[in-house]
Amino acid sequence: LLRPFISRFLTSQRVQRDSLRASSMDRLANTKSPYILQHRNNPVEWYPWGTEAFERAKSLNRPIFLSVGYSTCHWCHVMERESFENQEVADILNENFVSIKVDREERPDVDKLYMTFVQALNGSGGWPMSVFLTPSLAPITGGTYFPPEDRWNQMGFKSILRFLSNKWKEDPEHIMSSASEVLKAISSKTTAVQPGEPPQVDVCFMATYQKLKASFDEENGGFGDAPKFPKPVDLSFLLRFAQTQAKNRPAEAKEALRMLKKTLHAIYHGGIHDHVGKGFHRYSVDGGWHVPHFEKMAYDQGQLLSIYSDFALLTGDDICKRAARDIVEYLEENLSQKDGGFWSAEDADSYPVNGAEHKKEGAFCVWKEEEVRKVLEGEMIGSTPLADIVIAYYGIKKEGNAPPYTDPHEELKEQNVLIMHSTHDEMAEILGLGKEQLHAAIEKAKTLLSTHRAQRPKPHLDSKMVTAWQGLIISGLARAAIALGDPMLARRAQVAADFVKENLRVENGDLIRAVYTDEDGKVDKGGPIAAFSDDYAFLIQGLLDLYETTFDETLVEWAGELQLKMDEKFWEGESGYFISEQDVIADGGVRTIEDQDGAEPCASSVAMNNVVRLAELVDSDDMREQAHMVVDHAAPRLAKFAFILPKLLEGYERIEHGGTKIVIVAEEARDSMPFISTIRQYLIPNLALVKLRPSASSWLSERVESLQAMKTAAKPSVFICEGHACGLPITTVDALKLRLEELSNRSKL
Repeated sequence: LLRPFISRFLTSQRVQRDSLRASSMDRLANTKSPYILQHRNNPVEWYPWGTEAFERAKSLNRPIFLSVGYSTCHWCHVMERESFENQEVADILNENFVSIKVDREERPDVDKLYMTFVQALNGSGGWPMSVFLTPSLAPITGGTYFPPEDRWNQMGFKSILRFLSNKWKEDPEHIMSSASEVLKAISSKTTAVQPGEPPQVDVCFMATYQKLKASFDEENGGFGDAPKFPKPVDLSFLLRFAQTQAKNRPAEAKEALRMLKKTLHAIYHGGIHDHVGKGFHRYSVDGGWHVPHFEKMAYDQGQLLSIYSDFALLTGDDICKRAARDIVEYLEENLSQKDGGFWSAEDADSYPVNGAEHKKEGAFCVWKEEEVRKVLEGEMIGSTPLADIVIAYYGIKKEGNAPPYTDPHEELKEQNVLIMHSTHDEMAEILGLGKEQLHAAIEKAKTLLSTHRAQRPKPHLDSKMVTAWQGLIISGLARAAIALGDPMLARRAQVAADFVKENLRVENGDLIRAVYTDEDGKVDKGGPIAAFSDDYAFLIQGLLDLYETTFDETLVEWAGELQLKMDEKFWEGESGYFISEQDVIADGGVRTIEDQDGAEPCASSVAMNNVVRLAELVDSDDMREQAHMVVDHAAPRLAKFAFILPKLLEGYERIEHGGTKIVIVAEEARDSMPFISTIRQYLIPNLALVKLRPSASSWLSERVESLQAMKTAAKPSVFICEGHACGLPITTVDALKLRLEELSNRSKL
């Protein structure tokens, strides 16, 4: 008798769930974010960040569950698989919460605001970020990844949902009041900071150097313990420290360069480097750079390309040259969109074989010993099987080489992450081969392994193109063009700049955050999101770097225009910082300031450097004053925690001690090129480089009287200006080399 009623009830439940899922899919249909689209088939009733979700939470008087991640995040995939695809979890969320999904790469402002809360609450943060909010968007509690069930004496996600739902129903007013106080505390970070007298820049430099030295890993390179990130802002600081302190603190300068070299080599030799597929993974879960989280991010490639290139230019280091070329090839082969932009990332997870039911982390990149032997079967180097050479070279083991503690889900069992425990020269001696012979053997093996690997299911590609990251890659390509002596890289950087101008702007010249790739591979702007401060800052930096490679003054002109827009939209004169976004978040009116460098430098640090560089190029006292304001308002942080702003310190040192402007004046390319080629053999700290033709109109010389005067030089000349004084014209390459040796401090390092 009950069977028909039970059947109808179950049918109605299925219909209701299908309806919720359909409505969720409809709401997400207009989004272009690859991350959000990954969740459109979840049984969770997801909303995108926006008014519809906020109003629904208020009308139903429900708390909000905010889930923030990105499409190539391994633990985001784990939480989706365990919880968001689970009907029981979905039922709890759909009945008691309004669930919002945010792509952190689209909305860094939302991510930064609530990550500040999560870090303050838990002492650390990460992704996926899981935060519970009041309907007015004030944070209640939060964390990162939550397992679905209780374990290790910790509440699982389902228990947390039930607990918070019950607490909300019992006393929502108390929760909202407490959350509002938390929001006010977060908001206080954005209030005006009283300017002060900053510590001397040399004091800040030494404090940051000493902090890095104290945490330096002598055995493995890098800083601190696992997990270990490259953190390019710290590496860039060490290079700047070494060059600028070489005269006054030669021992510390040499030590900084030693730590930097060891770290750059360790990263290149480690498993964090994809030896077969090229490029670098995001970070290693161990302290030895061996087992990475396998996602590859565009912003890492761009920043690492810059630091490897600059170190190679200063020292001539062959390993760093190879690393730079490796990144260039990875970008072109894997992240280049046909119109010239660069995609965002490749996923950590992929299917181990075609037809597999579940993805595994690192499946595209790892190797079993027997597979390597099969791929290289029959290939000999002299009397030695190529497979034996490769297995020794990359530390491959039959049982796998990933330590168990790095593989909690046992996805790497019997698998090998390729790593070089010895240098190439050391392995040549161990194997009894010549260095060139071994190099040819390894290159042949990598080609064969790469061809085989290409048959595996590829990881997901996040095909959105973020303005900020185009800027970072433009910088990297511009620096690599000089370090590797390859003008084609400058042309590729120019193509990327043209792509931004064509696709990542609106009619009035304002930037947008990102564009996307449609099914035909064409650019799709979607519903444009206004650019954030890092988009402006990183692009301006890229344009200035590219100008010093190509001497196309339209790049400086555009950079100047963008800086004016950035000032108008993001400059907080009272706080002395650049803020993240134009619009406020939450009823509390929160706008987050950019005051700490991390995996990427913060917008304030990069913008401050840009302003100093532009001030030198166009001789602007107003820009110099703006840079000083940033430093003055950062004084309290610099006094206590200078090491959290290494990129800002570079600009501080430049404005305090002055930059070096080198002006090349020549009518014909045959006259200017010997000078340019000579200058490009040196890494000059705090350099502003200008090229002028006496007979040609110049955007820069029309704005700077001293440049106009230099155009009257009687013969091809180079002027070197330090502070506000310029030396006599240099008219020979030999004389120029002598001055460049002094300026680079290369001989002292």
